[in-house]
Amino acid sequence: MGLIEKFFGSNNQEPSVSNRVREILAGMNEGDNAQALEAFGGLENLEKTLQSINEIDSTAGNVNDHLFTRKYGESGEDAAARFLKMASHWDEGHRPSLPAITEAWMDRLGIHKDTTYRKFLPLIAARAEMVKGQPAEGVEATDDEPAYHSRVHTLHVLQNVCYLIEAHQEIVLSDSEINDTFLQKPLSEEDIATLMAAALSHDIDHPGRGNKDPETGEYRLFYNEDASVAVVEPLIESVGGLSLSSELMPILQQTVRYTDPGQPRSDLIAIVDAYRNRQKPPRNGYAEYYDVHSIAIATILSDADLLLSGGMGEQGLQENSAKLTEEAKEAGLNMDFNSAASNKFFFDNILGDSYLSGAGRMVFNPVYHELRDTIEQRLEAA
Repeated sequence: MGLIEKFFGSNNQEPSVSNRVREILAGMNEGDNAQALEAFGGLENLEKTLQSINEIDSTAGNVNDHLFTRKYGESGEDAAARFLKMASHWDEGHRPSLPAITEAWMDRLGIHKDTTYRKFLPLIAARAEMVKGQPAEGVEATDDEPAYHSRVHTLHVLQNVCYLIEAHQEIVLSDSEINDTFLQKPLSEEDIATLMAAALSHDIDHPGRGNKDPETGEYRLFYNEDASVAVVEPLIESVGGLSLSSELMPILQQTVRYTDPGQPRSDLIAIVDAYRNRQKPPRNGYAEYYDVHSIAIATILSDADLLLSGGMGEQGLQENSAKLTEEAKEAGLNMDFNSAASNKFFFDNILGDSYLSGAGRMVFNPVYHELRDTIEQRLEAA
């Protein structure tokens, strides 16, 4: 009996499951089921997760209507308006599953059908539909789901990553000369797959708090980031083998680690500034790859993670700040991210003077700089 029939039954008829579920099960059938099942916490959790994905996709409509695609020559302001309109529907629970979005983007970005990427990316996307390691029933937020670091946030970051990939390719392949260190070569299929995997996995099982070791209560650098990456490693290895896992995991881990908004983001800014000023990049002690191309990949994910908080104007900032404030309260912290002073602290100490990727700078810096000016004027007038 095949996995589809085992999960959904046949009754002598074709099971009513979405194409996304078929993609996931096809990848599992060709890989190490034991490893994949372990990543999902067992057969029962996998079954519930696939049923939830099937339910989400049965009511989502056309997946392509939900893609935040790059329009040629588009300004950041126009892109932000489109993204916020779509995001309002996602927040209301009208969205395709993460595997469905992933499948559509693999098609659009040219991930070939016969590659291993087509097998492990849907698996990671399916795992990202779980909340803190448990199956979530449908699209609605669970009682335990963090207000900010939720499945919707993962959807935002994946969409932003793919938008920036398209913008990067468009700019690099244009006829005009672009004098930017990080816009000198197009992204390869492997680069694109790595970025999609990083976007999907960067906050898997996020506990809704900072990098605090639950056993000691002490801060531990990369506690959340490394835990998320560890979840997806067996999924990649299950279909790609140890050789692919050994090749891909170090750059995936480094890319995800740079989404830590504290010192790692500051370190990434310093490396990027050094490259753009034709200087030797500083070493931070925890990164393995300092070449321009690896850093370029890290900048795209880091920008995508922070895009809604700066590159989408005041509406995006307010929505994210409200979610972060709610999440902090859920964690027992008395923190308010909604004030103009908090916004300015975020701009000065986390996001910095600019987005870091070549595409992020060219497309979304004007929106970000205007927003910074607005917040500073508001503080001066207070």
